[in-house]
Amino acid sequence: MSEKVPGWLYHVTYYNRLASIAETGLVSTAARAIGQGAGYSTHSAQGIFLSAADGVLFWYGRAQAWAEHNSDNWYEDGLLPVVLRLSKWKKSALREDPIGTRDAYADAYIYTAPIPPQRLEIWNGEAWELLQHWDTLAPENAFTPEIDEESGDTIYWWNQDEPFLPSREQLEEG
Repeated sequence: MSEKVPGWLYHVTYYNRLASIAETGLVSTAARAIGQGAGYSTHSAQGIFLSAADGVLFWYGRAQAWAEHNSDNWYEDGLLPVVLRLSKWKKSALREDPIGTRDAYADAYIYTAPIPPQRLEIWNGEAWELLQHWDTLAPENAFTPEIDEESGDTIYWWNQDEPFLPSREQLEEG
């Protein structure tokens, strides 16, 4: 593996998984959503997907697309993409992910060991903070509600400003 692993590595997941991740960390046997399908099922069983900062936008967009395809109400289903990061890992458990690198046009990695929750930080829309504070996130900030005139149901649309997608500068701050 290349010796040029960045200082921070990132993982995109969904808001509805944060309670479990805060309790048990990221584990390679956890259910996957982003990229499920024939080409990814065997690949995803190899470990936890991590990315360099350059790949976060791709994986965030992929998570949104999956949510839109698989849910009629992303807000109620908790399918809000969120970004986690870590700066400490076992080198022996980190390997290059050529498929993820090809897809994201950015360095991607597979981590084959569990990642304890205390090693993870989350982007809360304003700053990086310890994952243990995940429940202070306000997922409603990522959506604009609209009342459907026919049914009276509330429909939630993605906000264009993407509050839970850190900017390039915010990804690189340490």
